[in-house]
Amino acid sequence: MDEAHRVSGRIGKPWAVVHDNTRIPSLRRLYVTATPRLWQLGDEDEAGAPGELVASMDDDPDGPFGGRAFTLTLSEAIDRGICAPYEVVCVDATGTALQAAQLLGAEGRSAKVRGARFAALQTALVKASSEENFRRTLVFHHVVKEAEAFAAGLPDIAAHLHAADRSCNRPRSGWPVSLAGFPLGQWAADARRFYARGEMDADRVAQLEKLGMVWSHFDVAWEEGLAAARGWAAENCHLLAPLSATFQGAAVASG
Repeated sequence: MDEAHRVSGRIGKPWAVVHDNTRIPSLRRLYVTATPRLWQLGDEDEAGAPGELVASMDDDPDGPFGGRAFTLTLSEAIDRGICAPYEVVCVDATGTALQAAQLLGAEGRSAKVRGARFAALQTALVKASSEENFRRTLVFHHVVKEAEAFAAGLPDIAAHLHAADRSCNRPRSGWPVSLAGFPLGQWAADARRFYARGEMDADRVAQLEKLGMVWSHFDVAWEEGLAAARGWAAENCHLLAPLSATFQGAAVASG
C-alpha cells in the first residue's frame, strides 16, 4: 500500500479498515510511504475519550505497521539515479508598476496587465535559467493557448535580454535558452501534435516537410510492413508467414 501514512492515526478514519484482518484478510501487508507519521496518545485518549489512536508508524514488529523492512533516503535515491536532484529557486518580480497594476481590481485583469505579467514571468524564467544553468523547465498554465504563447515567446525574450546584458548567456550553440538541453525528439513530437490538431501554420509545415519530416510513425510503419508483406507473399504465394519470417531484412509475421 502506497501513501501508507494516510491510514495512520485515529480509528475513525475510513481507510484504517485496512489494518483489520477480520474485514480484509491478508497473510502479509506491505506499507510504503515517504512521510512516516508517528503518533502518541494524549491525555484525553488515555482517559478513554473517543478517537483512540489505531496506528502509529513506529519501527515496531508488534505494531499495526510492523517492523521497518527497508529505508531509502532521498540522497541515496538521487545517487542511484532514481530521483532527480532538485533545488527550490524562488523568483521575485520586483517591478513596482506591475505590482501596482495587479491591485487595480477589475482593471488588474485587463489584457494589458495580463500581458505585462506574462512578459515579466518570461523574463524571470530566462534570467533564472541563465543564472542557475537550467537544462530544461516545466511551466504550468491554466490555458493551453497561454502555455503555447509562453513557449513561443521565450526565444525573443532571451535574445532581447542577451542583447541588453551579455551576462545573460545564451547556449554556446546559439540556440535560444528555451531550447537549451531540450531533446530534439520531444520538439519533433510536439510539432507532430500541433500538426495533427491542425494548429500549425502552412509555412512551418512546408519548412518541416522540406527537411523530410515524418508526420506519423504509424503510417510509415504500415507502409514498410505492407511492402515487406507484398514481397514475401510474392515469393511464397501466401501470407501465412511464421513469426521469424523476414523480407529483405524487414520483419514479416502473420501473428
